[in-house]
Amino acid sequence: MTRVDFYIADNTKAQDRMRLGCKIVDKAARSGKKTIVAVDDQAEANLLDNLLWQFEAESFTPHCISADSIHECKFVLSAKISTVIDFHGHNYPNADVLINLCTTRPVHFSQYERLVECITQETSVLQTGRDNHKFYKERGYPIHVHKVGVI
Repeated sequence: MTRVDFYIADNTKAQDRMRLGCKIVDKAARSGKKTIVAVDDQAEANLLDNLLWQFEAESFTPHCISADSIHECKFVLSAKISTVIDFHGHNYPNADVLINLCTTRPVHFSQYERLVECITQETSVLQTGRDNHKFYKERGYPIHVHKVGVI
């Protein structure tokens, strides 16, 4: 069963949620996990891509933005590319972790070893986080909450 982790930051800006996502991507990559980061649209994918390039001077996470067709990016996760930023809702059966930066619950979350929900103190993000927490809890998914303070 998928383990669900909620990372909760005290920050209130939209870009802070993306920065929190970068921290978790970095952690997953260092652990050798293949990771999908779900975002809402191309603009968010580009923003996250730029943030990952600038994230930390001593670290780099090989990543790419998903293609329009799942057939084009089916085999993208490899030893060289550990992270895919996806805004199409594609299903990646060879990935370990799904990081959700979307405004909705990911459809294919239960196929992954872990699902990470990134929560900041924005009103809409908090409400979506509460709704998702309730959804996962009602279905018996193991939930872990990590308070990360200000990022």
